[in-house]
Amino acid sequence: MAMPTPPPALPNIGSLDLSTVQKARDEAAVLPLQGEINLETGAIPMSPRAASDSVLVTPRTAMGKKDAVTAKFASAEDLHGVGPVSLATNGDVHASIGVNGKLAIWKAKGGQLLCQVTLQLPPDIEAKVKKMENDARYKMLKEKPPQWMGFDCKGLHLGVHRPGIGMWMCQVDKQSGEVTNALLLGDGPQSAKYTWVGFSSTEEGLLAVGTDAGRVMLYAPSSGKLTSQKEGKHPGRHVSIVCGDWLRDGRLAVASGERMKVSAPIEAGGCTWNTFAKFYIAGMTSKIPLSSVSATKSYDSTPGYLAISKSDPPYVAMTLGDKVVTIMDYSGLYKEEGFFIPLDYGHIVGICWVDHDVLVIGLANGYVVLVSAPLLMQQRKNASADVAGRKDSGIECPPEKAKSMSTTRVFQNYLSACIELEGSPAVLGDESLKVLRIDMNKWGKDDCLSIAADVAVDGFTPAIGVSLNKMSAVSSPEGRINVAVTSTGGRLHGFSLPGRGALTGGA
Repeated sequence: MAMPTPPPALPNIGSLDLSTVQKARDEAAVLPLQGEINLETGAIPMSPRAASDSVLVTPRTAMGKKDAVTAKFASAEDLHGVGPVSLATNGDVHASIGVNGKLAIWKAKGGQLLCQVTLQLPPDIEAKVKKMENDARYKMLKEKPPQWMGFDCKGLHLGVHRPGIGMWMCQVDKQSGEVTNALLLGDGPQSAKYTWVGFSSTEEGLLAVGTDAGRVMLYAPSSGKLTSQKEGKHPGRHVSIVCGDWLRDGRLAVASGERMKVSAPIEAGGCTWNTFAKFYIAGMTSKIPLSSVSATKSYDSTPGYLAISKSDPPYVAMTLGDKVVTIMDYSGLYKEEGFFIPLDYGHIVGICWVDHDVLVIGLANGYVVLVSAPLLMQQRKNASADVAGRKDSGIECPPEKAKSMSTTRVFQNYLSACIELEGSPAVLGDESLKVLRIDMNKWGKDDCLSIAADVAVDGFTPAIGVSLNKMSAVSSPEGRINVAVTSTGGRLHGFSLPGRGALTGGA
């Protein structure tokens, strides 16, 4: 059978109603493959259950504590107070901030405390603090937790967001760790309206902020201020921008309860949002089987995580609520594909894309779901699989008869976070960080997924109400991977691992 004619080049603006598919495009681009799952009934399917409920065994050859160089951090709960800690790393230094507003910069290699500053409170908050110092409400105001912190793509600018307290843009010297400047981008009332924050993947210092009114705001060092964008507003009833991610070419994707929009590439010089594609979420949510994802008669399908694949052209993955995942082409020209997670596997705690267009989904009860997006699209006869550039991308795709998804238990009790680490997945849970290896030649077999490293977090003692909860890791110039981990209660832990393919065998 002759292969279908490739779809036309992408227009400047794409628009997709997720409840429908353009019939003509489908008929022109159906692939001659047998689908794994038939979606004609309209309901999305369930992700596969794990073949075994046993925890994936760590092999003797896996890296462990003997391979990790532990950083001797001071007691972060003494530094940050007892409560949530946000962290970020640029490879050379780690940054951490807690409920008391003290920003600490640490040498990633060795854990030396390089700098400690208290970010200047906005005038209105500072006045209230002084006035309420002997008031019970003072503590509630002063200890509002940080929600986000991150370095820009060059590792020189550090953003800090404490909703209701303020948002700052700091400049950090990569060698000394000194905070040379801290610019207040939003005061208390303004920062309370910021619902999502993220740095550009391509432009130094370019920051995007989503608001509870459905607006996108952009900051560039040249302007020195946040600017609300004329385009990109999310209309409707549920307009708060709740998640987002930057594409590798400088586009930005953000989602609210009713829309997901992708911009044209944003440059720091122009610093302007222009809409490239838009997606309507209602069609997908109408396919969610409520009885399978909720113990009640209702289900909150507000997006929670959004992640862009590493390939070009990329796929977009987005969670709808804490039990449903949808995957789509970034252009808005093709229908989405979705599935839901079994109730007993826990809620989704994170998603990330790794090499070979594989999506990794972390589940609270200790499981990970692996999804081969190319295979999923082929098996569901989705025309996006045949997009120009994607078919000839060289990405290794499993055999068409293999299952596109698999589920494996990697922790006995809980899993709290997952990130991409040099093309492979890293997951945090129980008492350790595990770096996983995916062998695409064994996709669909029991030994496709293995553990490349299982590093117990030094200094962490599990207890009731205390757990590991966040991690940040970046390759350093020396070729190692510097890792920072926080645990509930305000403690910070750090170590480094061999990098540059050592963990994944160069895969």
